[in-house]
Amino acid sequence: MQTKEIREKTIAELKAYKAELAKERCRLGLSMSSDEKVKSHKFTVLRKAIARVNTILTEKKESDNA
Repeated sequence: MQTKEIREKTIAELKAYKAELAKERCRLGLSMSSDEKVKSHKFTVLRKAIARVNTILTEKKESDNA
């Protein structure tokens, strides 16, 4: 998902999306530990997506408080 699309979401939607990404990252880790073929670059992609969502969440919370 593009950053522009993420910025259009509400705080509740962002939290749900973040939880979805975290679950996917967990599933990927479990798949990797059970010797399944996993594309390891997906860990990096998911980690960066979670960080992007966290950054936008922080920006939205700060703008609501200001």
